[in-house]
Amino acid sequence: MKTKNLEAYLSGGVEKHLNGTFTIYGYIDNRKNGEEIGRHKCTYGEYTIKDARRMFKIELADIMDLCEEYKIFNNDDWVEFDYPHKATF
Repeated sequence: MKTKNLEAYLSGGVEKHLNGTFTIYGYIDNRKNGEEIGRHKCTYGEYTIKDARRMFKIELADIMDLCEEYKIFNNDDWVEFDYPHKATF
């Protein structure tokens, strides 16, 4: 997924948990300098992996749009940026 200044992608795998849930991870990079701006993760429990990946991609695209709107183009700005489900790892 790409915007004018950003590129987002999912990590290669899915983290499965003992309770049946799983977590998907994504990353947002600055397209101009290649540096990682931030990470996003979400845990799903009542969806198939296929449906969860589809929803995660939509959410990641929405976050990228917010980053473009608020000019979040580096990690320092990302740390202060607040949105639902922000990954703090």
